[in-house]
Amino acid sequence: MDLKPKSPLWSIRPAIVTMLVVVGMLLSPSLAQDASAQCAMCRATVESSAQAGNVDAADGLNTGILYLMSLPYILFSVIGFFWYRSTRRKKALLKAKGTPRLAI
Repeated sequence: MDLKPKSPLWSIRPAIVTMLVVVGMLLSPSLAQDASAQCAMCRATVESSAQAGNVDAADGLNTGILYLMSLPYILFSVIGFFWYRSTRRKKALLKAKGTPRLAI
């Protein structure tokens, strides 16, 4: 059974899809303009601040929530990128050496 790609573009497509997913994950927190997901304590703080006339506290709190939410996405994206790059380099080295790959 021959599992070789049918065209040379096949090896480029996974890289493009991966990069689009990474860019999408990085941009998704910045696209959320009005995030109102807050814990009970945060909600109580914002409500008491709003009654006192301080509206900036709510904006700052929402920005902080978005910042904390985006960090895991960025971390996993960076780890995934380096893992992908390492795997790609290993495959290139095996191909250059002419070592046969194990068939699964």
